[in-house]
Amino acid sequence: MFAVPKYSQALEALRQERNVEGLFQHNLVRVDAKDKVATFKNLAEDGKEVQRPYGFLHVVPPQKPWDWVAKSPLGTFDFLILWGPSFGGLIY
Repeated sequence: MFAVPKYSQALEALRQERNVEGLFQHNLVRVDAKDKVATFKNLAEDGKEVQRPYGFLHVVPPQKPWDWVAKSPLGTFDFLILWGPSFGGLIY
């Protein structure tokens, strides 16, 4: 769910404990608000469409950095930027 294992494991445990379905590697393509059905494209299965009825729908956009960030030192855990008055400016 998240790249940081500590948070990913905690949230995954809560999701399972509360019986919340997680559709990972799915993109929302359509919402039928009248019939309360969401349609997703399953990216792991060549874009096969999956429909799910819903009472409450929580959707998060794809989370990834821009290519220029991912391919730079900013895209690694070896690089840190701290900014603000408590840090006295920019620190690498």
